[in-house]
Amino acid sequence: MKVAANTILIICLLALLASCSTTLSVVDKGRSDDRLPQPLEGFVLSELPAREMPGWRKPERILVTLASMGITDGLEQELEGIDVYKVPGFAFTEVPSGPFDVILSMCSVPSNLRAINNTHWVHSYSVGIEGCLADPKIKNSNDLLVTNSRGASASTIAEHAIALMFSLGRNLPLYQRNMLEQHWASNGALPRENFWSFEGKTVLVLGLGSIGREAARRAHGLGMRVIATRNSRREGPNYVDYVGLSHEALALAAQADVVINALPFTPATQNLVDAEFFQAMPTDALFINVGRGGTVDTAALVSALENNIIGGAGLDVVNPEPLPKTSPLWGFKNVIITPHVAAMSNKSLQLTRLIAQENLRRYIAGDRLINFVNRENAY
Repeated sequence: MKVAANTILIICLLALLASCSTTLSVVDKGRSDDRLPQPLEGFVLSELPAREMPGWRKPERILVTLASMGITDGLEQELEGIDVYKVPGFAFTEVPSGPFDVILSMCSVPSNLRAINNTHWVHSYSVGIEGCLADPKIKNSNDLLVTNSRGASASTIAEHAIALMFSLGRNLPLYQRNMLEQHWASNGALPRENFWSFEGKTVLVLGLGSIGREAARRAHGLGMRVIATRNSRREGPNYVDYVGLSHEALALAAQADVVINALPFTPATQNLVDAEFFQAMPTDALFINVGRGGTVDTAALVSALENNIIGGAGLDVVNPEPLPKTSPLWGFKNVIITPHVAAMSNKSLQLTRLIAQENLRRYIAGDRLINFVNRENAY
């Protein structure tokens, strides 16, 4: 029973790894003045060491949830003299006695945030930190530091996006239904033009962060023309043909055979993909969402599918989650829904553990931290 429980906890953790795209990722060049252990060498570090940030002190009490991942393994020397409170899972109902200088946990579990009391650093195992920022003790503190696990699941989520794209473009849902009915329909089931070859087609990646770049890299490898948007600047990797700013999204959508949404959820991106955006897409274009459900106007997406404004959708994230049984999205034959599982893989779990472990070592030593979060931008 204990093994099964731990397995469920790990599955939940991976499902909650946020799909945000960000300005930092595993493909960015690490800072030359700090060495990171493999396979973390590519992660970008904070500009300042923790010891130079306001409020830092060597921690006396640390709370580690999901301790079953082995985050503290190998850190016995660093943790000597520090009171470490370990929770096997990532949620607890009884708030342990505080205060804790450091908390490693999930921002999506509200009960964990009640333990924040004179806390200086919170590390989130998930990428999405909206739950943390909703807590005034975190949002309004000038000294409290936040880091997350962005980049840990970027390649896995990008692969999931490509899988959804292929499944829709090759009409695999139809053949799955036929298989269940033991129906062989090799000829005449669909016109030949309904089966896509992706080489030469154009993909628009919304949000050229860690996930977006990995999706773009894979699409380029398939011979697709890759265009993208990002919020901050026009620079991008050489496998992206054109990088536009966010205000160019509609014009770029009109060129896209496939749109992959890898946007983070922020006040600026909430419902950003709306009816106007879907109207701008070609009528046979596919929409793939592996970013955040809240970046899409769900009613507008349903309307676009009902009125054949777009050709189909592959959705790993939706709004709300879980998707209600009454949602019309369940009923479309040209829609694939996966329940926020794009981050699931052994690799992403390993990287999530390594980021937390290495960050804990670095914080205790007062060194630069991995995945420092700008709380104003929410990523």
